[in-house]
Amino acid sequence: MRVKLKTRKEIVKGIILLEFDTLGQIVNFEPGQFFTLTLISPPFTDIRGNSRIFGFVNSPTKKDIQIITKSGPSAFKKWLMQMPIETEVQVDKINGIIDLPKNPNEQLVFLASGIGIAPIMSILRYLNEKQLQYHVILIYVNDSREQTPFFEELTNYSKVNALFKLILTESINNELIQNNLPILRTSLYFVKGEQQFVVGSIKILQALGIETNKISMEIFTGY
Repeated sequence: MRVKLKTRKEIVKGIILLEFDTLGQIVNFEPGQFFTLTLISPPFTDIRGNSRIFGFVNSPTKKDIQIITKSGPSAFKKWLMQMPIETEVQVDKINGIIDLPKNPNEQLVFLASGIGIAPIMSILRYLNEKQLQYHVILIYVNDSREQTPFFEELTNYSKVNALFKLILTESINNELIQNNLPILRTSLYFVKGEQQFVVGSIKILQALGIETNKISMEIFTGY
């Protein structure tokens, strides 16, 4: 389907939130999924082409589509940052692991850094809107509070929902996980972020005895 750019703003330094008007069309997806966004006849391009994959930031209950991304040097990124409001783009190929298990008694542990928070925001917003009783721990790694996307929303959510625990940190290690996860081996783990963070986090989880089948991962390149 074709959608139109509605708004574009920097939410923290170097990270941009873009919202697209779906023009009344219904977008069917599950919280935690991603899609392919294709630029339509951009004025410049490069060998990487005109399509990229983005995680939905918005809940499936919302009609407009939100994404976050980093600014970057590619032709795709340059036009995404420059194209006028109401420019049309193509959205298709919705895909990805559905992170939300059917059993709400299973504890979910999200480990994210930077723009890796995108699909997690979709899940958390959906849980909040539907008032679903899932036990969730989010370990979110950023350099500082000022560099943490959705800081206030996540903080407020942790205050009103006793089942949601937010851990904001500048780094992740064995001790941090052990001290904050009382039922390590029975939790489900979802690791999302740039490659170095994802690989390092999975090594820590495996060193703590977490089985591979309890770990799901997504690597965000920033394009």
